[in-house]
Parts: sequence; C-alpha cells; structure tokens
Amino acid sequence: MSISHQPILAGLLIAASLTGCSATAPPAADPDSARKALERTLQAWVEGKTVASLREATPPITVQDHQWESGRALAGFTISPHEQSAGSDRLFHVVLRFRSSGGARSTPSEEGAEYYVATQPELVVTRSGS
Repeated sequence: MSISHQPILAGLLIAASLTGCSATAPPAADPDSARKALERTLQAWVEGKTVASLREATPPITVQDHQWESGRALAGFTISPHEQSAGSDRLFHVVLRFRSSGGARSTPSEEGAEYYVATQPELVVTRSGS
C-alpha cells in the first residue's frame, strides 16, 4: 500500500506561505496632527529656516521638498481646507507663493503643490514629485 505525501506537502506549503502575511498596515495619519505638521513646515520655509532645522525641532519633522532644498524662497502659502486620505497619509493641496528675484515691486509667483503627510511612526512631509 502506497501513501501519498502530496496532500501533506501542499498543506505545509500553504501554512508556510501564510506566516508571512501577518504584517499590518501603518495606522492612518491623524488629520489634525498632519495639518499642524504641514503648517509648521511651510511656516519654517517662509521664515527662511532649513529642512535640516525641522529634523532637529521638537517634535522632529522629516521634509522632502525639492524647491525648498534647492534654495527657492517662499513668501507665503494657502492650505486648502479639504484634505483627503491617501493610504495611511493625508494629502493636502497647497498654493505656494514664491518670492521673485525682481526686487520689491515684483509680484510673487504662485504655483499649486500637493503634500503627503504621515504622522506615524514619525512626522513626515513629502511634496509630490520630490
């Protein structure tokens, strides 16, 4: 009499593959904390602070924004009141007003930007496209 080991082997393979599926998604970003982190980040840029200075602040914020890091000067910003969930992050639409290099009489230029903000396990603000 022959015993087939195929059902046992198949069961072991299924059990082994399921053990790696226990990871959970990160918690959703808190909307209030995310908005405050974005406001704090953009205000620091307006004040002429560096991205690195926010990593040293309390609580620290990790920021990725290619225009800030390249030295572009921010004159002001407006954050849309309507943010949305984007996975575990919050997505904000922002109008950025940049200082122009044309002197005091020149008008700041404006452009739209999207920022993703994570609040867990740490505060992270990332500009879309950075």
